[in-house]
Order: sequence, then structure tokens, then C-alpha cells
Amino acid sequence: RGKVLAFPLYITKLKIMKYIIDIETSPLSEPEILKYAEDLKPDSRLKDPVKVAEDLKNKKDKLVTCAPLSALTGKICGFGILDTATGKISTSCGLDAAYELTAIESFMALLQKGNTLITFNGLRFDLPYLCRRALLYNKVLFNRFFKLDGYPQPNSEVSHIDLALVWDCKCREYVSLAKLATFLQVGEKKEVGTFFYQQLEAGKEEEAKSYLANDLKLTWEVAKKFGVA
Repeated sequence: RGKVLAFPLYITKLKIMKYIIDIETSPLSEPEILKYAEDLKPDSRLKDPVKVAEDLKNKKDKLVTCAPLSALTGKICGFGILDTATGKISTSCGLDAAYELTAIESFMALLQKGNTLITFNGLRFDLPYLCRRALLYNKVLFNRFFKLDGYPQPNSEVSHIDLALVWDCKCREYVSLAKLATFLQVGEKKEVGTFFYQQLEAGKEEEAKSYLANDLKLTWEVAKKFGVA
């Protein structure tokens, strides 16, 4: 009684982990895509029924071709992670809904306080896509990266560095990863002549994973040039 007990004080410094991430996408089935074709309208200047029908067909074809780029008409079919502390690369891929949920859960596992995500064009594509598709699985991730007005969330527990925006310097000078890698002399982007999902459809899973892994490596090399990895 009356004594003050002294306990050892341990101060643990939060280790900041940095991860490069990248996604690949594929189109939904054509019937699912064409649900969104009802909003397509022919050019009002066209009067010839044949030309009107041709214009509508071209617009529908474009919708199908561009389907992987929209979370409404596409889905996640590949997810890659590179741990910048070790250089370890993890890639996965699949064409069904079960895989997409797995990819989203892998992404969510990285959303720990103190972690930093590094992407190339992630703020314009990867992160919104992941957040949008996650809604289908009752997972709300928008508030981790975006405010309610759609602008980036500056006070998120998970920080994010988009190398495409770092290069842009708010000058609206977009550059592709392939061109930036060439400019910085850090490697070459692999071109396989087909889309990622087409490689999966053809049973070329290892080739697809190799393509994704190379993108992660290039992004890492670019990040090191910028001094953020």
C-alpha cells in the first residue's frame, strides 16, 4: 500500500509497409453487357434506317469491346501484390465470381492502418474499380479512399501513392507505364498480343501471371526512381 508499481514501458513504432498493387479485368457475358445498351442512341443527324441501324450496331460493339474498362460491364480477373520490403510478388487470377471475391478480400487484407499502397493510374482505375465491384459483395470500401464528393480522401488510414499522378504534376500530361518505364530505363512492358483475360480463356494462366508480375516490377522500379519505394 502506498507504493507505486513500476511497469516497463514499451513503445512500439508502427512499421509502415508499402505494397505495389495492380488489377486485371475481363468483360461480363454479352447479355449482361447489353443491359446497358438501352441508353445508346443513334446519331440524331442520321435519317437513313440502314445507317441508323449500323450506327447503333457500332456503338453496341464498342460497348462490348470496352466492357472490361467499366465496373458495370466488367469484373476483376487478376490481382497482383508486390511487397517492397522483400520484393516478393503474389499474383492470382480467375474468371468466375468466386475468384473476384477472393481478389477483393486480398485487397482488403492490405487495408491496415499504416500501410501504403502504390499504384500506377490506381486513382483513376484500380481503386475505383475495386471499390465499385466490392459493392456486389456487400463490402463498402469507398470511404477508405474517397470523400462523398468523389475526391480523394486525404485523411485515410491507408495512404496511397499514384505514380501516374506524381508524373502528371497536375499538368494533365498522362503517360503510360510502358512509356515511363522506357523513359526511365527500368525495363520493358511485355506485350503478348492478347488481353489478360483472353490468355486465361486460352488456358495460358502462367503467361498471364508473368505479364502481371512484370507490370508490378516495372511499377516498383518507377516508384524507386521517384523515391517513394
